[in-house]
Amino acid sequence: MNKLIDDLTKKGMGNFMDRRRDVLAWKDEIHLNDCRDENE
Repeated sequence: MNKLIDDLTKKGMGNFMDRRRDVLAWKDEIHLNDCRDENE
């Protein structure tokens, strides 16, 4: 049971970190300019 809880906690933190990173990336002007350049 403890292993299951540990696995869920790690996955939950991983998902949280992924979402947070995405939010920060989409606020970054350099990243946004790179994405626009890729599309052109």
